[in-house]
Amino acid sequence: MAHRNIPILRGLALGLALIAAEPCAASGAQEYNGAAVHKEASPEIRRTEDITAQRVKTAQNNGARGDEATAEAQRKLKQELDRLRRPPRDGWAATTPITQPKPQRPVGSTATAQASQKPKAAAPAVAPIEASLPDGPAIDREVDRAAGKVLFLRFYGTTPTDVGAKAMRALLQNGRIAGVMFSPRNIASKAQLRGLVKFLWQGNAAQRPYFAVREIGGGDDALPRLKEFEAWPTPRSIAARGDPEYAYSTYRSLASTLSHLGFNMNFGPSLGPSGAAPDSSSFGANPLQSGVFAKTFILGHKDTNVIPVPVVDQSELSVRALKSLLVAYPGTPVGAAIGAETASLAVYERLVRGPRFCFLTMTAGAADTVSSFAKGCDVLVVDDGKESPAATRAALVAAMADAIRNGTLSLADLQASAQRLSTLRSSAASLSTGFTTRSQ
Repeated sequence: MAHRNIPILRGLALGLALIAAEPCAASGAQEYNGAAVHKEASPEIRRTEDITAQRVKTAQNNGARGDEATAEAQRKLKQELDRLRRPPRDGWAATTPITQPKPQRPVGSTATAQASQKPKAAAPAVAPIEASLPDGPAIDREVDRAAGKVLFLRFYGTTPTDVGAKAMRALLQNGRIAGVMFSPRNIASKAQLRGLVKFLWQGNAAQRPYFAVREIGGGDDALPRLKEFEAWPTPRSIAARGDPEYAYSTYRSLASTLSHLGFNMNFGPSLGPSGAAPDSSSFGANPLQSGVFAKTFILGHKDTNVIPVPVVDQSELSVRALKSLLVAYPGTPVGAAIGAETASLAVYERLVRGPRFCFLTMTAGAADTVSSFAKGCDVLVVDDGKESPAATRAALVAAMADAIRNGTLSLADLQASAQRLSTLRSSAASLSTGFTTRSQ
C-alpha cells in the first residue's frame, strides 16, 4: 500500500478536512474532531477478515489531492488525537445534553386540527401558495413538477430490455423523478452496470439525474459479492485500525470505483449506534470517533465528485456524531429510514441544512408514504416492490395533491424541499460530468 510507505503522502488533504475547522462557537457545543488510535484491529475482527472468501480492497492512493497539509493542520490533528486518547472523566455521555429543537414544520394532523379551530374570518398574514391556485388541474401541475424533484425510485431489471429499466429511463428522460436508487437486483457485473446506467440517461450531462447506491463495506451493500467487485473493509474494521489516513485513502478508492461505475451519490456512512451486539456497519459507540471517520468517508467521496449522504437515526450518538461532522461540512445531507420506530426527523430540523432523504416502502399505501414529508423528509426514496415505477410515481403524485387539498401538506414546503435538493446539486463541483475515465 503506497500511501503507508511514502511519508509525503501522509496528511494530504486529510489534515485540512478533518480538523482545520474550529468548533462552532455560536452553537456552544463542546464537540471536537479526533480518532481513537489503536495499534491493530481486534483479534475478532482480524479473524473475520482472514476467513472471508472475498478479496478485500485495501486503501489505495489513486492520486491524492494536490493540496499540501500545512504545519498548523498537522499540529491540530495531533492535538485532537491526543484529546481523544484521553477519556473524559465521566464518559462522553456525561457531556452537556442535547436540547431537541422544536420542529419548524407542523405535523399534518396537528396543523389541520389547529386550522379548524381558527375563526373563518381570520385570514393568514401571508396567503399560502396553493391558495392562489384554483383547485384541480393547476395544483396537479404544480405538484407534478415538484414531484419530479423530490422522488427517488427503485426498480427491477438489469438490462435495457427489461420492462423496469425502460420505465425508469422514460421517467428520467422526462424529468418525472430526481434519481434512481440501485440495489443488488440491478447489478450483475461491472460491464452490465455501466451499460445500464448509460441506457438510463442519454440526455444533457448538465441535467444528469442522481444515480445512488449504498456501499459502505459489509454484507448489506449493493455491489454483489462477485470476484470482479471489490469487497471493502467494514466501518467497524476501519475504526478498529484507528488510522484516519488509511480510512481516507480507502474511502477515496471506494468512491473512485463508484464514480467509474456511473454513480454520483452514496448513502453512507452509518452514524447509528453499534447496539448491544457488534455492528460492522458502525464506527463504534464513541460519537467523536464516529464523527472523525465519517469525515474521512465524506472527504474521500468529495474528492471524486460522489455525494456522500450519512445515514442517521434519532439516537444521541447519531446526533452528536453528526454535530461534529457538520463543523467541517455544514451543508451535509442526511438519510434515514422512516417507519414505525422513527416518528419524525424533528431532532435534525434546525441542525441539518442539506436535504433529508427518507427510505420508504409503500406497504401502507401512497398516502402514508407522502405523510413522511410532514415528518421532516425532503426527498422520498421509495421502494414499491415489483410495482411499475410509473404506477408508483402516479400514485405518489396523486397522494401529494390530495394532501395539499386537505391541508396536511403545504405546496410551499414541497417546493422548498425541491430547492434543497437543487442546492445540493449546485454545491457538488462536477456532479454532472458523468463517468470517470480511470481504468479499473
